[in-house]
Amino acid sequence: MLSEPGKHITTSLQQYTIDHPGSAEDYMNSGESAVFGVAEPPRRSRGRLILHSLVMFGREFCYAVEAAFVTPVLLSVGLPRSLYSLVWLISPILGFLLQPIIGSASDYCRSPWGRRRPYILVLGIMMLIGMSMFLNGDAFISATFANQDFAS
Repeated sequence: MLSEPGKHITTSLQQYTIDHPGSAEDYMNSGESAVFGVAEPPRRSRGRLILHSLVMFGREFCYAVEAAFVTPVLLSVGLPRSLYSLVWLISPILGFLLQPIIGSASDYCRSPWGRRRPYILVLGIMMLIGMSMFLNGDAFISATFANQDFAS
């Protein structure tokens, strides 16, 4: 079917197009500025920033302790040098595997303390116990072997 000359043919897509006579700046100022505007981060109090810095300091301190004490302890235990790189590789691999699992588990946590706090508390305590065992490993090993020798 041919249309008459001079008559305009409309398609189904043309009914959805809007001819905006203004510029892009007019469009940005027309109420859509919340979507396309500059997103400004929320203001944080000085105390909250200090607490965040202390948390980051604690994390970096743990990494520094690990870097300073792991190799001497491994030397004193008698681990072959060929396995040192494997020991240093265990931490990132465990982090890569366990962080999503723990994060997913905490998403479904229904504790009265909140979703994250129980995990932070338990993992923090486990970290402190692990660091104390690591730093006092010689005392733990000698006490264990002393009890075995005494019992036999």
